[in-house]
Amino acid sequence: MKNIVITLSVFVLILSGCKQETKAQTEVTDNEFVTGQKKYFITESDWKGVKCREYQEDDGFHNIQECIFPKANLKQVYDIVKKIDPNLKSELPSSNLIYSLTENDCKRVEYDYLGEKKLLIRLVYNEGITYIEINQKKNETQTYIIYSGRDIF
Repeated sequence: MKNIVITLSVFVLILSGCKQETKAQTEVTDNEFVTGQKKYFITESDWKGVKCREYQEDDGFHNIQECIFPKANLKQVYDIVKKIDPNLKSELPSSNLIYSLTENDCKRVEYDYLGEKKLLIRLVYNEGITYIEINQKKNETQTYIIYSGRDIF
């Protein structure tokens, strides 16, 4: 079913005539954030003991941030993650949700629960896609954020 949804998403993008812009990649390492760069990642958190690392894959085409929030649950981490983009819902949706930001679906947000305590959020824009995975484990919640210039799932 997941493959069908992804295929349909790509098909909708092609049919709608959405143009994908190419942007230069800027290397971000050791939690240094480039001034003026759009915030694709968690840049602020008061959560005690949070640990993040950033790296790039695919020759800089994918910028990735992984964070571990000790003793946090899915909702608590979502409250931190939602600051990344103003188009994310202020409250964590309780079920899967897709909503468009434009009339032709070129810009949209998708919430996809992959389990009771695992959520994948896709922020689809003309310039690329940001994937936010939040995974609650026994004593911690992990985030895995990928900014990509193309759909990778």
